[in-house]
Amino acid sequence: MSSQQTTRRPCNPSIIHAIAELTRDACLVMDTDAVILEANDEAARLYGYRAEELIGMHVSRLCTEESSRAPCDVPSTARGEGLLAPSTHVRKDGTAFPVEVGWKQSSVGCCELLVAHVRDIGERVRLEAELHLRSDVLDAVLDPIIVHDLEGNLVLANSAAAASAGMTPEEFMLLGPWEWLAEDARSTAPERLTLLLEEGSRVFESQDTSAEGETYPVEVHASVVQLGEDAAVISVVRDITERVKANEAIHRMALSDPLTGLSNRAHFEQALELAIADARRHGDALAVLFLDLDDFKPVNDRLGHAAGDQVLVELARSLKSGLRTTDTVARMGGDEFAVILPRLSEAESIHAAARKVARCAAKPTRISGQDISVTASIGAALFDPRHDDADTLLAKADSAMYAAKREGVVWRVWGEELQATAVLPMRRESAGAA
Repeated sequence: MSSQQTTRRPCNPSIIHAIAELTRDACLVMDTDAVILEANDEAARLYGYRAEELIGMHVSRLCTEESSRAPCDVPSTARGEGLLAPSTHVRKDGTAFPVEVGWKQSSVGCCELLVAHVRDIGERVRLEAELHLRSDVLDAVLDPIIVHDLEGNLVLANSAAAASAGMTPEEFMLLGPWEWLAEDARSTAPERLTLLLEEGSRVFESQDTSAEGETYPVEVHASVVQLGEDAAVISVVRDITERVKANEAIHRMALSDPLTGLSNRAHFEQALELAIADARRHGDALAVLFLDLDDFKPVNDRLGHAAGDQVLVELARSLKSGLRTTDTVARMGGDEFAVILPRLSEAESIHAAARKVARCAAKPTRISGQDISVTASIGAALFDPRHDDADTLLAKADSAMYAAKREGVVWRVWGEELQATAVLPMRRESAGAA
């Protein structure tokens, strides 16, 4: 299209120039055939031409082949409406660059004009590509990553964070302040944030909520970062359920008897120290029972150790179900067991507790079609806050047990006369009956 054709629709050059200078963006004023009538200084700088070189040029020369349709194919229905269209333009030296074109058709007197405002969006495209790359990197991380401001508003989260909550990334980002935390963790969030701001980074354990609504333990590596002029917190959240289970298993192995699942001697001693401290603080009665099976060796000799193990397992189960949940039952080794009875009341006398334990021990165990019964000798000792510690209290119960075994009674209480101790008719040579 020649510049002579533009004179077919004469228009005041001053008006066209004024239109071009109304914006700080690059501005091209064209006729309806997309021939440039005026270009402002920013347009000349952007494209690398002198303004005079642009006048009379068809706008398609500024577009790459892929975007040569440019703003000249404006539908008539868009007349008078400002629109934005991304495109790729080319400078005088042949370099292509991304632009955003805002344009509209308008009438000035008898002239029909097409006005294009062109903005170089190369930096924006670069930043968006960088953000997209970072997002891809974040999404490639299996652990949830969450960025939030100091008020608990989400700024960024990867796909793993949304998936752990059973949400899409879009749904997750709509959560309100601190709502992405498990409910129990929300109340402590401000306190943790204060510590984090003081230290800069922090590792702590917390609770998260699964897609099914169940809480599970997590380890959070949190750091304070700067986002422009504002501080924010980036947190990497790691599910430590398996680690916690492993630690609990190790703890159980260290403090429990592997055969019966009862407390072992180490755990019993810890529990007794705590029970004594509690009894001293509150003035409650505390007792310890120590029992030894009387007829256990014949069971092992006649039926084998597997049968003996089964008797011990059944006795442990009977003791656990027959005593209070606050009582501690332990296997001290071999066929010896001990029981801590905290906060005894008058209704729960030491004799009543010993009788209950004796009946649990005497329950028969079915092995290979036979009912195998054993009995136990039981020693009991009441805690004396003036003289006893854990070792002396356990020693008293142990001595009372040997006295019961020696005297042929079911139980003895340390310090009481023999006539005060009941004798149950259940003691018999049950192993011989087997």
